[in-house]
Amino acid sequence: MSRRRSTSAAERIAFTARLVSKLRHDSRARVIDRFGGLDLVKVGQTIFASNQVGLAFFVKWEDCKDVILPGRHCIQIAVWRRTAPPGMPRYTFYRHVLPVCGAVVANAKQVIDGERFWGDQVYEALEHGLYVYRVNLAQQVRRPIRFIEEYLAWQPEMRGQEVRHEQERLLITDQPAD
Repeated sequence: MSRRRSTSAAERIAFTARLVSKLRHDSRARVIDRFGGLDLVKVGQTIFASNQVGLAFFVKWEDCKDVILPGRHCIQIAVWRRTAPPGMPRYTFYRHVLPVCGAVVANAKQVIDGERFWGDQVYEALEHGLYVYRVNLAQQVRRPIRFIEEYLAWQPEMRGQEVRHEQERLLITDQPAD
């Protein structure tokens, strides 16, 4: 059993090493900032940082459909972190990701996988006067989240593999959605 785990860990390490090499050698790669002694490198719609161990932090975004914010541009992000310096995800989110268009969406899977990350982002957004919403795509309904307790109460409803869970989104924006 431990051999199987070490093999999959080795495969993950090899995959991230190939990914970092590919991203670093991409002609569009450019250092946009530094945090905690690491370069933040942007390639297209990806920002990443690597250290001697490999990939430390990775965020990628894609355009969302208008159903989340009709008439407004927004992006959905996927975040991955392994050995990122404390504060790097928050710093990158607010300094380099949210400014892309002022509205960031996470699907239920991302929120569950990055529970602490998204809880921190919701708390920070509410503290700094940004707008946070619970979005249900099937019902095309946006409900404001005004307090961290509302977000924490909603989280358990998002868990699961059923279709209803796939319809839930978290939205953080710099402007009211209505």
